[in-house]
Amino acid sequence: MSRCRLSLDHLELLQAVAQTGSLAQSANYLGLTQPALSYRLREAERRLGVELFSKERGKRVTMTPAAQRLLPTAELVLDQLTRAESDVERIARGFQYTVRLALPSRACFLWLPRFLDFLQNNHSELDVVFELQAGPAPLESLARGKVDVAVLPAKPSAEHFESRLLFSDEVMVVLPAGHTLAEASFVAPGAFAECALITDETPAEADVHAMAALQPLGIAPMRYIQAGSPETTAELVGSGFGLGLASRRFGSRWQRDNVVSRSIGAKASKLAWHVAIRRSEADGTPTEHLFERLFYWFERKDAPRDPLRDVGS
Repeated sequence: MSRCRLSLDHLELLQAVAQTGSLAQSANYLGLTQPALSYRLREAERRLGVELFSKERGKRVTMTPAAQRLLPTAELVLDQLTRAESDVERIARGFQYTVRLALPSRACFLWLPRFLDFLQNNHSELDVVFELQAGPAPLESLARGKVDVAVLPAKPSAEHFESRLLFSDEVMVVLPAGHTLAEASFVAPGAFAECALITDETPAEADVHAMAALQPLGIAPMRYIQAGSPETTAELVGSGFGLGLASRRFGSRWQRDNVVSRSIGAKASKLAWHVAIRRSEADGTPTEHLFERLFYWFERKDAPRDPLRDVGS
């Protein structure tokens, strides 16, 4: 059995210094005195026989090629250990399996509570920990093993992922009832070039509806307004501060007397929501079980939907 030259303390030091670029800040973060941190760094360099950081002008330090090679492994080891410790804590509380689920949009919260309730009633042995990760982060986390299952607004193209279609959903424009654009049966995507897009996503530029309906056409909103919640977003739209984009299937959060919805473009823009796991995942694992349960849940005849009506059309 081979033995590692570095300890977890060394890996934590490497990660902290790489993130801060400062020995003083890293010592404070790790709860060490600066002499103690410097000693730990010298000990790591002695064991490896190579310098890990070089000093710049002032108090900044930069990674050497050796540190750059070690850092991804250090981050992976520390992340996996943190996950394992968290799983053990959950086992101590009575759960048999913990599965991590990545979600790319707050829109998923419209169905997630009902799915978790379904799991609790039918598969109580599964403990699902979910994380909201914007943009491409869910797929990256899945590839790196930081999460076990990812819900995505489009089918992943990489061959090392297995995915299933959960449902397709039309992207709708949400606008004030008295807006001139509300007189038509649909709103041209180009309208957003002259209007603000109001969204509750963080960051606003990672709004999955805009990524599906506007980005492929090379259209960027005049500006983004990031609202703190779906309710605030709807109120801002209704008050005329801009337009919104929403899911037709789960659109009840937008229902207001002063808000209407229209299709975006003459040809509807769709989101193809998929669930994905790594293809290397073995059959019968908790991860594969959650993957199958999520697909089954959306396949049911009583699958959840809370449709956004074309009010005023």
